[in-house]
Amino acid sequence: MKGYGRRRNQIVSISFGRGNSEIDLSDFSEEDTEQVSLIEEDKELDSPKEKSLVSDNDLSTDTHSEFTSTGNLPSSSSELSHNRLELDAFDFLDKPQSLKKRRKNYKKQASIDVGSDDESKEDIHNSLKGTLDDIDSFLSSLQDATSESITSTIQDNFMEKEKVEDILINENEGGQSRKLYGRNRTILTKESTSSDEEEEEDNEDGQCSLTKNSKLSEQSGKDSVTSSPKNSEIAKTHHYNELKNMGNMLRFQDDLEFITEESPQEISKESFISKLLNLSLTMNSDEAFLAYINKHSNKDIYQWCFQRDEFDNPLVLLLLGFITSKLPISQDLLPANFDKFIRRLSLQEKLPPVTIAGKKMVQLNYKDFLTKTNNNTCLTYSTLLWKNYGKNLFKSSNVIVDICKVLNRYNNCENEDIIVAILALIETIASTGCLDLETTRESLDILIPLLDERINNETYIKVLILLSNSSESLTSITNNNKSKVVNKTLPFIARNILPLSKDKVDLVILNLALSLNFISEGDSRLSLDESIVSRYKEIFNRVTSLVRTREQENHTFLFNMFFLNFTYISKIANISLTQEERDVLIQKLHEFHNVTIKYNENLLKKIDDALDMITLHNKN
Repeated sequence: MKGYGRRRNQIVSISFGRGNSEIDLSDFSEEDTEQVSLIEEDKELDSPKEKSLVSDNDLSTDTHSEFTSTGNLPSSSSELSHNRLELDAFDFLDKPQSLKKRRKNYKKQASIDVGSDDESKEDIHNSLKGTLDDIDSFLSSLQDATSESITSTIQDNFMEKEKVEDILINENEGGQSRKLYGRNRTILTKESTSSDEEEEEDNEDGQCSLTKNSKLSEQSGKDSVTSSPKNSEIAKTHHYNELKNMGNMLRFQDDLEFITEESPQEISKESFISKLLNLSLTMNSDEAFLAYINKHSNKDIYQWCFQRDEFDNPLVLLLLGFITSKLPISQDLLPANFDKFIRRLSLQEKLPPVTIAGKKMVQLNYKDFLTKTNNNTCLTYSTLLWKNYGKNLFKSSNVIVDICKVLNRYNNCENEDIIVAILALIETIASTGCLDLETTRESLDILIPLLDERINNETYIKVLILLSNSSESLTSITNNNKSKVVNKTLPFIARNILPLSKDKVDLVILNLALSLNFISEGDSRLSLDESIVSRYKEIFNRVTSLVRTREQENHTFLFNMFFLNFTYISKIANISLTQEERDVLIQKLHEFHNVTIKYNENLLKKIDDALDMITLHNKN
């Protein structure tokens, strides 16, 4: 009998030894099938190496008697042959699986036949002696290792490796000559040949090989890009970055469209302020969003923001000042009402109250905005805008007069930050050089009375210097204001020049420059205090002795400025100088001239006038 399939619910074919007929047991009852399967399992347990193979003769007797008792045997041999044909499809199961032989590892024992202990010891001694003799002979045959031999050995090995690599490269390229530049080869330069014909042939061959190599390199490049895992990873990263950038750009575009989709003229003032706040907060918190606007939507934002004239609202001015300071634009693209905006912005010195924001949510956004911008006022943003567009804002240059009035109003204010911001704005406007004479005169008339309180403020002194640099601007200033400047700056210089402290150096130089602007005209109508004149004569003698001993060499510019001031003071106050003192002044002024000629034309002119004045006095 042969068993097929699984152990349970399987088709069993029983064959009789003589008739070579088989019986299909697929229709047998479950009890009969279980009995057959139990027989197979017992057979398998008894002989596991035979893989459940049972002989026909052993099973035929039992099954024949069992089936004859049940009476379910087929009636004819035709039915048996028919069943045989149906079961031919399972013949592949008849082939027994090949059994693997178990590998056996036998312990190998090496036996040495020894006659006696003495003989074994002697054999071992002889074998060791022979081994040592062989080692000695090998070592004696070796040469001494020197640095040259080691270097030559390494070079030979390296050259052999290069040759092998070149051979492999040539084989991989299919025998075609290609110049490969890797870590073992540098860029080759063509050697000059004496024959022009050889050069022409080489050029022609080079062009042909160049076209072939270009095609091969393109094909190999494509193959390397697609086949190399590193290049594929780079390509994936590149595509990922592109998709990420596209996503960010779409997000930024959606945010801008959400804010600017409605025209400012069609929405209420509260909605306009709310949109400006949202735009300002987003620009302040997201640098990528700000960069996107500067690159793609700069002009559109300006057009949207300045489409509505709400410059009377201080909160709108503050938000527009922040936005415009963050978005630089070409001066040709500035809105038409930008001049009006900068004028109003420059005069808004205080922060708007929170209640002006309107709804509670807008108020919270406004507080958040002030916190993130360090409570910057409109003056801070106005200063930045004047630095960026100063020369283009000459129409609003007369706004400096109004700003000086604001400074005069806050002169006695305890909030020094406001005064610092106003002075920084005035300095920025004055440095543009766009002020006319009337504006300059009005500004000086407002600022000079503040000299008593602001003489220690460097920014204030710089503003006065910028406004008084031009000789034309001084012609319209009253003598009282001129005398006040001179009589305030000269005592300050006398008090701080000797001894000179480090923290007062810059301030002393600025006061020397300011007094020089007012006394360089040589106006005899200036009234100088006699105490100041005598004090300056004493300081001149002390400074001269310091210069001769080469003390205070680090403050040469400061002392040269003092010599220049003293020259004009001596003329205005009619101070009598000895010839030695005149020679010292001439020498120092010439040295100062040689240094100043490189960087300051205004100061150079005043030095030349002082030299001419002393030279003329010597001739007389």
